[in-house]
Amino acid sequence: MNAPVKRPRHRAVAAEEAAPETKEAASARSGHSIALVAAPFNSFRRPSIQVGLLAAIARQCGWSARTHHLFLDFAVMIGSEFYETIANDRGVAVGDWLFSVEAFGSAAPDPDGRALLAAFDLKDAGQLLVVRRDVVPRFVRLAAEEIARSNPTVVGFTSTFQQTAAAIAIARRLRAMLPHARFLFGGANFERDMAAEWIAHVPEVELVLSGEADDSFPALLRAIDAGEGMDRVTGLSWRDADGAVRQNKPARMITALDRNPTPDYGEYFDRAEYLGLVQIGLRNDVRIPFESARGCWWGEHSHCVFCGLNALTMKFRSKSPERVWDELAELAERYRSYHFEAVDNIVDRGYREALLPRLAASDATYDIFYEVKSNLKPDEIRDMADAGIRTIQPGIESLSTPVLKLMRKGVRGLDNVNLLRWSAHYGVAVSWNVLWGFPGEKAEFYAEQVDLFQHLHHLQPPSAGLRVWLERYSPLFKDEASFPKIRRKPERSLDFIVPTRIDKEAIAYFFEYELENTLSDSDFDGMAEAIGVWKEAWMRDWRPQLRYFSSPGVVTVEDSRHAPEPRLTRLTGRDASIFQALLEKPLSAGRVAEMIDEPLQRVERSLRLLSHEGLIASEGGLHLSLPLPARRR
Repeated sequence: MNAPVKRPRHRAVAAEEAAPETKEAASARSGHSIALVAAPFNSFRRPSIQVGLLAAIARQCGWSARTHHLFLDFAVMIGSEFYETIANDRGVAVGDWLFSVEAFGSAAPDPDGRALLAAFDLKDAGQLLVVRRDVVPRFVRLAAEEIARSNPTVVGFTSTFQQTAAAIAIARRLRAMLPHARFLFGGANFERDMAAEWIAHVPEVELVLSGEADDSFPALLRAIDAGEGMDRVTGLSWRDADGAVRQNKPARMITALDRNPTPDYGEYFDRAEYLGLVQIGLRNDVRIPFESARGCWWGEHSHCVFCGLNALTMKFRSKSPERVWDELAELAERYRSYHFEAVDNIVDRGYREALLPRLAASDATYDIFYEVKSNLKPDEIRDMADAGIRTIQPGIESLSTPVLKLMRKGVRGLDNVNLLRWSAHYGVAVSWNVLWGFPGEKAEFYAEQVDLFQHLHHLQPPSAGLRVWLERYSPLFKDEASFPKIRRKPERSLDFIVPTRIDKEAIAYFFEYELENTLSDSDFDGMAEAIGVWKEAWMRDWRPQLRYFSSPGVVTVEDSRHAPEPRLTRLTGRDASIFQALLEKPLSAGRVAEMIDEPLQRVERSLRLLSHEGLIASEGGLHLSLPLPARRR
């Protein structure tokens, strides 16, 4: 965090001059209306799909709705780079700490801000204190004034990661301005068991919708419209007239995703453009969030041990290919960005036949991000690239089959290496990390990866290597029998954010922990160093490469993984045949011997030669060629 704190510029909505009022805001002066708020810290580079979708649903119910992407204003007030650093940090909840005094008043556990800064080694401590003391109170006041201006019947707040304290702070300031308004909260930080604790101890948190709100949100609006009680709204937790916390039946999981409207991001783009945070004209600096599926088809079969997503809704459901096609076109036309980010946990496998060919054959020039499973075949990656899927997050997590088994990933280490190979070949960026800290792990699992990493510098490196996070709702968290813990407690920065009256165990999403039968941090020093070397190789003046040229019976490999001047290796005869047999997918020596009709001993001798040259990777009796084709296939 090294960007300086900036005072509000004259263009900021958070200054005394307000942005132009929208039609939705104007119409909210009569009848029922809702203000849907996305508070800091959401990345300013994308709108909130939560408030965008709920605003569109509210209008279908006959309500006037306005969204407020207030994190944009705060980004301008403190400097966008500084803001984004805080928003992307998952180590310490600095974002919530900045707003804790405004949220909880005298009950905030770190009123002068010195305790957290003493407990954690944070950069830019002085700037953080200035923001907390001088900028946050002013932002909260101006944000509340903007929301109150349209006198909404309901104010809804979404909260994921570090948005809770800011949302509560704004609601607290709004209470005096809007004494008759209802305050509604939702998002990952307000799932059902967490909601009850917030309602019990924070007056501003009076209504919470947990789970999928596509049906329960309209039901709540209808109940308010009719002046009815809240007890029949599924998914709702609420405080009754006697102050008791009530929880209705869980929300029903919806299956017909096509019926949902397209999210409304108009206010985000108008506001971001007004503030100078996005380009005027073509807006490809913004990735537009879209939803094409919910749940996880792999998680239905085997829940990855560290995954806390899909707490109650693992069942996979998707939109029709026609609806996805139409929605992408509508969003691109409406908002002038052709960059999209799917919020799905995993791509629908059926889209390969029903959607991707249509995208590839069209004149659309989309740049799309998707999460995928990592056992994709080369032609599947090619089809994604041709359709405009330029970035994937495949959940690689490790290049070791034994570690992947501990994670319940259902793939092999060489499958993940192969995905990196063919993604590089087809120009698809891969977002991935290396994780460790799983019960049953052994030091050799990681030593073998260190040896492998040095041969992969021509492939995209991981963003980071880190011990696995303990997330609420993950099997690591819930399954004590399978994953016994020496200790577990809420992430420590909550001690400096949340009042003592609130049970942090009940509201925490991330936890500090120590599991039985895992290695110590020092056992991963070699991994961390190898990842650092790999990443540094990609920051040099020359990019490491490993590619091959071929003609019948001959292969020439050009290797510049570790030096700018390439080293050439010529393979002929049996060696060339074995190398080519291992290009598509990992195979055993026996299978290769069958394919090329050579004795197993000779194949094994050639494999040792190729391994010595660093041209193949081997694990568990399987082998894979590492170079990429010199010409696109």
